[in-house]
Amino acid sequence: MGTNINSIPGKCICMRRPLLFLVPVLVIIILSGCAAPFHDKKTLALVDGEPVTTKDLEYSLEIAHRREDLSTARQLDIPVYVQKLIDDRLITQEARRMGMEEYPEVRDKIDAYIVRESVSRLYNEEVLNKIVISDDEIDEFYRVNYERLHIDIVEVEREEEAAALLVELKEGTPFEEVSRNYPASFAKKEGDSYIFNRSSLTPFMMEALDGLEPGEFSDVKSIQGKHYIFKLNSRENASEEEFENVKDDIAGALRKQRIQEREDDYLAQMHREATIDANQEIIDAIQFGSENEERGQWLKDGRPLIEVNGEVLSVGQFSAMLTSSDKSTKERTLKKWLDRKLVDQEALSRKYEETPELKEQLNIYSNQVIKNIFTKNVIASRINIADEDAREYYSRNRDLYTLPVQYKIQQMSLDSQEEAEEALKSLKGGANFSWLAKARSADSFAEMGGVAGWKIRDSLDLPVREIIDTLESGEISQPLQIGGYFRIVRLMEKTEPEAAPFDRVKEIASKAVFREKYRELYDEYVNELRQKAAIEINDDAVRSYETIFKE
Repeated sequence: MGTNINSIPGKCICMRRPLLFLVPVLVIIILSGCAAPFHDKKTLALVDGEPVTTKDLEYSLEIAHRREDLSTARQLDIPVYVQKLIDDRLITQEARRMGMEEYPEVRDKIDAYIVRESVSRLYNEEVLNKIVISDDEIDEFYRVNYERLHIDIVEVEREEEAAALLVELKEGTPFEEVSRNYPASFAKKEGDSYIFNRSSLTPFMMEALDGLEPGEFSDVKSIQGKHYIFKLNSRENASEEEFENVKDDIAGALRKQRIQEREDDYLAQMHREATIDANQEIIDAIQFGSENEERGQWLKDGRPLIEVNGEVLSVGQFSAMLTSSDKSTKERTLKKWLDRKLVDQEALSRKYEETPELKEQLNIYSNQVIKNIFTKNVIASRINIADEDAREYYSRNRDLYTLPVQYKIQQMSLDSQEEAEEALKSLKGGANFSWLAKARSADSFAEMGGVAGWKIRDSLDLPVREIIDTLESGEISQPLQIGGYFRIVRLMEKTEPEAAPFDRVKEIASKAVFREKYRELYDEYVNELRQKAAIEINDDAVRSYETIFKE
């Protein structure tokens, strides 16, 4: 079923057709029963023969909901969104007729999108999809890295003292006796040992314990001005119970490690296979300090610095990338550029943009870019907002700029209902709120006599928010339970609602006027285009999509 929204009831009329073709067109209409050629449920509408699809709709909904879970949008009126897509398509078609598709800024954005999407697909193919972590690997990693080592440690400040203690140990002094007098400062002992998972050991400790059998101790090991002797007391196998808690973390860590290894290997492979011609003499010669003039000379240098697979980076382009001209910075910057360039070249060489999936995505993205360029150049450029426009809008919509009521409050928080009732009784008997808050309150405002300052309604705790407007200035509330405390609130004073001064909200009002005028011009332009277009809506497809969307 299709609805022609430009038809006179009971008749089918195709706009913008020369009279010469009227008879054949009527024959076609009679034979087709006025129905648009909808071949599947993915086509929601036709705009001058160009389809608006469910993919277009999903993209539009995604943008509207900023990539939130679309299941929260069940109450959306899908036909309204379809009409908006039709408006967008009319604008896009008009932009293409005006040649905007060939604007440099459009081409640059589309080319950049192709590179991004192609690199993403290359990364999936050559890195992510090649990583497989087996259960055996997870088990082995757990067995080795979660083995528990029971060790004892001697820590001393002076190297000579550490050497003397080592002699004593070798002569038979019990290790636990020495470590009792010289304990480790970085760990807590459990019984006669410090207990570590192997994976939690530092490289320094790993090296010190390497090769030790239970009962053996190391030589003196020094780091950061301290000197250590380590003894391996015993090893304890990783527990089966803990494995279930950490296996997902292990799988994630292994996958991350393998991804990094695969990234490095793949980049190294691309470097080996690429044709790279670099002028090392110029690279070494590039030097500049803080003087802008010196740096400026290098930035103007158009000589080729490096060529990779036929693509050239000039001296000036390279210099613009540098934050410093020292050797390490130049090498790092050059490698980063080469890595990116090699990946981009390989990704583009695979022609992903010719695959049906990316071709469809690219068409949607291109339409969005062209539409944005059109609205900026043709619609937004016609809008000028004067101060009087903003002031007139401000006058019409003063309620939008009303400052919220503010409340200045005092409070005291007591630990129990009984304490709160006793404090309230004292207050009613004439006790000073500030003095009592300082003496009894358990919250952070006690030192200030309970003065919590000015608050807007939304910043108040819910129980306070519910009663604050029942209080007159100077009045005190009943105890309110908030969290684990019982709070008494005193309203010191409050402001009256008032509109913010125009000068304070002038910019906000100007933007609102711009949106109003933009919408007005946009709708005017779209309505003109609708009058000339042949638009068919696939009612069955729209209803079908609504049903799927709400399941």
